Amino acid sequence: MTDIAFEITRWEESSYGEEDALYERRPDGPVLARVQMAKRYTGELVGDSVGEVQTCGQEGYLATERIAGTLAGRAGTFVLQHGATHDAAGEPIQFGWIVPDSATGELAGLRGEALISHGELRLAWELPAASGG
Repeated sequence: MTDIAFEITRWEESSYGEEDALYERRPDGPVLARVQMAKRYTGELVGDSVGEVQTCGQEGYLATERIAGTLAGRAGTFVLQHGATHDAAGEPIQFGWIVPDSATGELAGLRGEALISHGELRLAWELPAASGG
């Protein structure tokens, strides 16, 4: 896996669901929120992303982001989906992947898996050989 640093450059959060009848029956539950976010990546991946995150308080999140940049010297875009929660013992459960067939430009055919932590993307990826044309 390759470790790639990032910084969050935008985080605009808004809660939802408080008006829902289910919330009225369980107002002590975690707050649900949507976040419009942007990141800047540096290292083996140099680029920017925009995306949306759905959060469930501090208990879990799901995110989709489109990244535009250069990976291993090849330029293009791809979509990354990732999320996390925890098990009953509080141990983290993470997942992430490059969405199949989402890559464009010189990154077409990019595949891989990802883990996200604060300020770091751990990416295991494969790219088809560059065409010589």
